[in-house]
Amino acid sequence: MRIFFHFEPDDKKPDPRVVRSLLLKPNERARSIAVVVGIGKYKKNEYNVAAAHTDVDKLKSFLVEDQHFDEVIVLEDDDASIQNIRYFLRKYAIDRTNSYRGKVRSCLRTPDMAFKFRFLGTASNRTRAALRGIGVIGDFARRRL
Repeated sequence: MRIFFHFEPDDKKPDPRVVRSLLLKPNERARSIAVVVGIGKYKKNEYNVAAAHTDVDKLKSFLVEDQHFDEVIVLEDDDASIQNIRYFLRKYAIDRTNSYRGKVRSCLRTPDMAFKFRFLGTASNRTRAALRGIGVIGDFARRRL
């Protein structure tokens, strides 16, 4: 299990796009954090999604090589438990955002934090309900089981 796919040192200079989008002052710190959830293996093999792992790999590459994210957290298959997702979205992300005084880049925004979350795989009604229950409102595949 390797959850932290990519992790830059805390003293890394922020990407110029982050400086512009977060209106950073000189020497102000910021962080880009992404959580990628990929589920392609299910208890019933007929529900498996072979492309989920490929999508995760492509997204990891895009986030690191093109978007220069500082942290890319990947939860795949068995590691993508509701407890792990809840931890990284409710505890880890908030703690890291607070340590950067709210200067964290992404798409999902609340008044004090910006964070990127992406779900790749087959999302059943139960999965969608669980994700909504922990504050994730979408940005995941909607395929019928």
